Amino acid sequence: MSRIHEDDREPVSRSWAKAVETDGFYELEHRIVRPNGDVRIINTKSRLSKDQTGGIRHWFGASTDVTELKKAENALRESEARLIEAQEIAHIGSWERNFNDAGQTLKWSDEVYRIFGQDKADFKPTRGSLFACIHPEDRASVSQAFECDENHSYDYRIIRPDGEVRFVRAVSLISTAKDGKAFRRTGTVQDITEQEVAALRLNLLENEVQRRYRINAMGEMASSLAHELNQPLAAIGNYVEACRFIVKSGDQELPAAAADCLDNAILQARRAAGVIKSLRRFVGQDDGSHSPEQLNETIREITELASIGAVSDGVRLELNLADNLPAVMIDRVQIQQVIANLMRNAMEAMAQSPQRVMSVTSRNNADEELVVEIGDTGAGMSVAALENLFTPFQSSKPGGMGIGLTISRRIIESHGGQLWAKRNPDGGMIFQFSLPLEEETSA
Repeated sequence: MSRIHEDDREPVSRSWAKAVETDGFYELEHRIVRPNGDVRIINTKSRLSKDQTGGIRHWFGASTDVTELKKAENALRESEARLIEAQEIAHIGSWERNFNDAGQTLKWSDEVYRIFGQDKADFKPTRGSLFACIHPEDRASVSQAFECDENHSYDYRIIRPDGEVRFVRAVSLISTAKDGKAFRRTGTVQDITEQEVAALRLNLLENEVQRRYRINAMGEMASSLAHELNQPLAAIGNYVEACRFIVKSGDQELPAAAADCLDNAILQARRAAGVIKSLRRFVGQDDGSHSPEQLNETIREITELASIGAVSDGVRLELNLADNLPAVMIDRVQIQQVIANLMRNAMEAMAQSPQRVMSVTSRNNADEELVVEIGDTGAGMSVAALENLFTPFQSSKPGGMGIGLTISRRIIESHGGQLWAKRNPDGGMIFQFSLPLEEETSA
């Protein structure tokens, strides 16, 4: 007994006593302490032999050192516990489907039950019960993937018992025997509902930004065309009126029909000029709704959208947003349209650059205004290009319309701010715009 761990001596004594009173057999795991102080775990199986009077003749048995086995079992339990915790955090569950019963029975981890909203005690995962949980519109595609003999990854919708629809992503691998025959499919299920909702929100935001951009582009084009057409229409009216005066001043009387034609030409030229004047007034109106917004949140939201594809193009995005910026009165979508346009220009400018870094910075200026900077490491611009940077229909890009920066400047000016550009000392360009902290009415 002296070698038995002190905490285990009492249960060992009880097991011995019970063996003596009953059939003389006992099996027990307990700890022993070696002379060098090393603690080991042993599994002891023992039986005693009794004489005719019931007295103990002798004990015989065997003890096995199971220390390493217990360590391995404990490590496995800890690993399983960490796996369960990781699955719960990541919303990823694991599953298994064996083909020995025609693949009808499934094994689910606890997280899969949580994702599907099912009670483990009541729900038995089979092919039939799984497909009952899948959205009716997705069952055909899932069935096709479910029955194939290849590794696959696919997204589908499930309907929980409470009627809630969730989006999940399934990834699985096929295990094959030496003869090449598949005998098991194992995989994971991840709840991607939040990602899908975020993607939908970004898609709606992108559609709204694009809609505003098209409206502003049409307005800018209409305004520029109206400006360009106004002068020749005025000149036409003046020339026709001068022609009428010259003809009337001559010796011959102007035929009534010709006089009417000239009068109508003058009238229609003036009418066209009036229509264009009204059009310019209309497209110059600001229909945006300004409200107090957190500028950094506005930036983060649009950079997440505008930078889609930047990583695959080798562009590294750096956000340097100042802390504790005050709210500013803006039209959120219009400002995001400006940022998206400047970011798109920056990525296009770096298409051939060996180093592609785009930075977006926000700061509070001493002049009680917020400033946003979008910098790139592209080739930069010439002096001539800088001079015509905001001129409508002047573009340095092949196929460019030359109205993006014009629209952006008009939006910023409608907020009482300014938009300008300068060369980046490290190469490339920096576009900056300011937003006053007190809303101003643009002229």
